[in-house]
Amino acid sequence: MELTSEQQTILEGAQGDYLAQCMRWLVEWGEVMGARRLIPADNTHVLLPVPNRMARGASPETIERYVADLQAACAQPTHARCTCTVHTLFVTLDDLDLPENDPAQVRMQRDLTAAMVKAGYIPTFTCAPYLVGNVPLKGEICAWTESSAVVYANSILGARTTRHGTESAIAASLLGLVPEFGVLLDENGVVRGQGLVNSREHIESLFEAKRLDLPSIQDETNMLHDPQDITPMALANLGIELASEAGVLLERTIEIAKEEIGDFSIDQLVEIISRDNKAGDHEKFVLENRFLTSRLF
Repeated sequence: MELTSEQQTILEGAQGDYLAQCMRWLVEWGEVMGARRLIPADNTHVLLPVPNRMARGASPETIERYVADLQAACAQPTHARCTCTVHTLFVTLDDLDLPENDPAQVRMQRDLTAAMVKAGYIPTFTCAPYLVGNVPLKGEICAWTESSAVVYANSILGARTTRHGTESAIAASLLGLVPEFGVLLDENGVVRGQGLVNSREHIESLFEAKRLDLPSIQDETNMLHDPQDITPMALANLGIELASEAGVLLERTIEIAKEEIGDFSIDQLVEIISRDNKAGDHEKFVLENRFLTSRLF
């Protein structure tokens, strides 16, 4: 990758070992994805949770090591240019007697929360940052975790973000940089949709728009709903559907069933799916099997 002199010195450790590691994460990821350079990012949504039941069966040492890595991240100030919000947690911060709450990890999360706030993160604790104030502008370069939020940012807001993981979103928050790669181009080399794309879900959402000969997923929304009914929450739900395999087909199937039948059965949903001429064979297969499998439970 072509790094600036400042980026190169950070990579070599001029601003400390942790920022050097962050730069290495971004550079190595960018090289694998074919990026030529790093570009400024000024909006991040980051995963900073203790694992709780997500790490069921893990040894205490493994959990402590994982949390220590997050604490090391929160010991660094966020980049002055970045608005940095935080993804949902896997524990509550209150003293609630819940089987889901590991008391030791609740204490870890409280300590981590204090550190992240001091570092400059906004403790939104949500998978939908755009519903609580983090609404990037059109064309703004972001680094967001959460696949449904990535779809919303790219397809509804017109911002630009790949789907990030924990390490890359932390690195973007501290360095204010992301690798530039993956813009989906049409056959003429023109950008077809907003967004730097590297996630299966967002690629599918853009191809879905192209298959329907629509310029954007907003037009798909207008096909499914009365425009007066399109609220931020409805668009958020659409993003969740787009982040799930065959989600758009499911939305379309339910709308058709409500209009044609009213009270419908699983067999009637499967029949509607089978005659849908907008969906691909794999999409139909996935959704049909989900409905048919549901009979077993």
